[in-house]
Amino acid sequence: MAFAEKLIAIRRAHHLTQEQLAAKLFVTRQAVSRWERGEVTPGIDMMKLIAAVTGEPLPHLLEMPEHYCQSCGMILTPDDCGTDATGASADHYCKWCYDHGKYTYDTTMEAMIEDCAPRLAQNTGMSLDEAVSLMGAVLPQLERWHTVQENEERYGAEARARYGDEAIDAAVTEKTKIVAMAEVSNVLGRLNPVAKAIAAAHRVGAVAVIDAAQSAPHMAIDVQKMDADFLAFSGHKMLGPMGIGVLYGKKELLEAMPPFLSGGEMISFVSRDGQEYAPLPHKFEAGTVNAAGAAGLHAAIEYINSIGFEVIEAREAALTKLAFDAMQKIPGVHIIGGKIAEEDKGILTFSVEGVHPHDIAAILDADGVNVRAGNHCAQPLLDHLCTGATARASLAFYNSAADVERFINSLSTIRERMGYGR
Repeated sequence: MAFAEKLIAIRRAHHLTQEQLAAKLFVTRQAVSRWERGEVTPGIDMMKLIAAVTGEPLPHLLEMPEHYCQSCGMILTPDDCGTDATGASADHYCKWCYDHGKYTYDTTMEAMIEDCAPRLAQNTGMSLDEAVSLMGAVLPQLERWHTVQENEERYGAEARARYGDEAIDAAVTEKTKIVAMAEVSNVLGRLNPVAKAIAAAHRVGAVAVIDAAQSAPHMAIDVQKMDADFLAFSGHKMLGPMGIGVLYGKKELLEAMPPFLSGGEMISFVSRDGQEYAPLPHKFEAGTVNAAGAAGLHAAIEYINSIGFEVIEAREAALTKLAFDAMQKIPGVHIIGGKIAEEDKGILTFSVEGVHPHDIAAILDADGVNVRAGNHCAQPLLDHLCTGATARASLAFYNSAADVERFINSLSTIRERMGYGR
């Protein structure tokens, strides 16, 4: 059946007029009419939206052949088939992905897309963006990638053991010069053992550097009690402007460090023979400072302090538990990281079985819910979890129970809207 005929049948099965379907797809009625007359065929991204709106599986809309590789999505011919453990032909995998009952190379789904999309584009005449989008929609539905969640759970347990107290003691040696750790993981929402890391660093004379970008907006931080040598956080996660942040450093270390940039403001005296740097903190403020950004960040910090971290932590903990408990009840939704809500500091990273994170984000966005999808600037961690991308919901004190309810209601429909049924 041609796409035009298929679209008409699907629309009528859902008792939709052209106008009603167009409204759901955010296009004109004329566009739907042209598709149904066979004058044009919608692009890949629109096909994905049609699948999400109608519940029709994307491969059916695309008229994909019955047999294709369950690893890379390539159309299979008898000559292209891989082999099972006995050496016999395996009709569900290609020979480039599968040989003698095993995958021929370890990879993530994202890496597979990056590797195969250019060839798909070349062979079909698609643009590279269209090829990436198509593979991003199809691959999560394939057999190989159904095991991703199992890997997440297995490797997640391994990671928790790997980065425990004993592991930190073993990793920090007399050769160690710097120990760096994020206080809260921006991927998993886990509170990391920074006190242990700082103590281990100081035991061998190393410098401890703490990334507080994910923790500073959500919990009280006492750098002196923590005994961090350096601590940094960004402005925009503190409700402040972009392009501004904070670096704390112990005075004795900052005074001993030479500036890495030169410019006005940082010089107290200069001559042909040398210069004298201005007192801290101006010593490291080369050039024109971002005064507007600093003023905005100052206002944001004052606002957060006016609410109080006791209030912030209590509210965010309650919202996180509300969302966590509800997510656990949705079939096909898997929370990555903590096993209980109390282990997550306002971060809920998750996957939906068979659905690419970018499609998860697009569907939620259409329902007025904003999440982030991608590698979260943490590719090594996601590679370790055997996935190239996840979706991430971030909760803050300004969210409400109604926001969580909207998120859960939308999330619970995603698999159905992608054609998997109820």
